[in-house]
Amino acid sequence: MRNSVSLYYEGIGKDEMAVEAAIADPASDIELIGIPLRPVEVEVLRTNGLYLDGAAPMAFWLWDGRPALFGGMWIDPPGSRRHVVSIVQGDMQGMRLARCLERPGFDVRYVMALRSWEDIMRLKERISGDWKSLEAEGIAMVAVGLDPIENTVYVGVQGLTDEIAATLRARYGEHIVVAEDAPGQAD
Repeated sequence: MRNSVSLYYEGIGKDEMAVEAAIADPASDIELIGIPLRPVEVEVLRTNGLYLDGAAPMAFWLWDGRPALFGGMWIDPPGSRRHVVSIVQGDMQGMRLARCLERPGFDVRYVMALRSWEDIMRLKERISGDWKSLEAEGIAMVAVGLDPIENTVYVGVQGLTDEIAATLRARYGEHIVVAEDAPGQAD
């Protein structure tokens, strides 16, 4: 997790010695994001404006720490502070980890996911990597994105036909969401 993009700040130790120092330091904070951080590292995060609330430990473990156990995380209803976390196949190890990452005031409910965030990311990268070849086949790609709520990958296409949708589903699986999309319309 220390090597994740979210924690890539000068002053956050990345090597084994830094990890061991954080573990051995009795002043380390383990609550903030769910891993030991020395006080100077916590200050680096705060100085760099990283938003850390009660959802931060869950988010860090979900996106970077153990993405094979989780299917995604989102807020529902939109605009609320209620989080939804999906656990792959209702896995007990994933549920135990999630429960120990709950913080006071963190409003969460759990649902089951069919695919892991890791698998969804891999599929998104695969589709993105095929973008040029898909366009060469006459499929006008507009967007590829992650959809944690649907636990899948969104594929936006301009000029979508049933044949194009069938081609994409045959190549990438039935569970992708294929939709008509206009250039510049995607989020």
